[in-house]
Amino acid sequence: MPPDGTNRDFQVPFPGVDFIASEEHCDVKLGNNWCKGRYPNWQLHAEHDDVIVDLELVATVESWRAGSGAMYFDEALTVFNAHVVPAPRAVVNGTIQIAGETIEIEDGKGYHDHNWGKAGIEGVLKAWHWGRAECGDFTLNFSYILHNADYGNKVVCKFMLAKGSEILLSTGEFEDSFVGEIHVAPQSGNGWPDGFLIETLYNGDMIRIEISGNHLLSDALNSDQEPNEDTAQPGYIRLGGDIRMTVPLAGGVEVATGNIIHEMSFSEAIPKAEANWLL
Repeated sequence: MPPDGTNRDFQVPFPGVDFIASEEHCDVKLGNNWCKGRYPNWQLHAEHDDVIVDLELVATVESWRAGSGAMYFDEALTVFNAHVVPAPRAVVNGTIQIAGETIEIEDGKGYHDHNWGKAGIEGVLKAWHWGRAECGDFTLNFSYILHNADYGNKVVCKFMLAKGSEILLSTGEFEDSFVGEIHVAPQSGNGWPDGFLIETLYNGDMIRIEISGNHLLSDALNSDQEPNEDTAQPGYIRLGGDIRMTVPLAGGVEVATGNIIHEMSFSEAIPKAEANWLL
C-alpha cells in the first residue's frame, strides 16, 4: 500500500518459470524475482506489471526462535509446524516503483519471519493471537496458540522481548487475557476485545504488556461459508491498538509506549459465545 492509501493486491502464478534455491543460505530466484543475503543483510527484488520493488533489509535485533522452532504432532516427529524469526527488527532502505513513480524508502521499519511444515493449520489449530511491536529500544514478538480437541486443546506460548540488539527474554510461559468489552467482527463473526493484558515472569517480577484501544483493520473468512446468528466461521482478524510495556530491569523498572498491529485467527466454525473467549 503506497502513501496515498491505495491498495495493490495481487497473486502471481509462475508456470514454466525456473525456480532456483540454495540449501546453504538465502539465495532464491523465481523468474525475474529474487532474494539473497546472509544475516544480518538481505536484498530483495520483485516485479509485476508496473510495480518494481528493490529493498535491502538489515536486522538490528538478533534472530530468534522459540526452542527448536518446531511443534510436532506425531510420535515419529514427521508431522510438524515450524516458525523462525530471522529479523525481529530491521532497517529497510531502497525503492518501490509504481506506475513509473519512484518512492524512496529510507530508514524504514522491517520485519521477517517464516513458517513451514507438514501439519495443515486447519487440522491442528483452533485459534491464535499473534503480534509484534517496537516501543523505543524494546522489541516484542509473541504468539499464543490454542490447538484443537484432537490435541487436547493444548496452548503453546512463544514470547520474545529484546532491548537494543540483544534478547532479554525468550520463554514459552505467559498469560494472555482479554480486557474490556467484546466486539463481533462483521465478516467472520469472531469476537475481539477492547484490549489484552500479557504478563510473564522476569527478574523476580512481572513484565506487563498492556494493549488497549483495539480497532479492526481487516476481517476475512478462511472459507466460502457465511457467518450466521449462532456460529462464527473460520476467519482472520487484524487489529490496531496502543501498547504499554512495563519491564523490570536490573537498574529499575522501565516503561515504554507505542503502537501495535496484531492478529487473531480462528480455524474452526464455533459458537459465537465460545469464540469471544478462546484466549
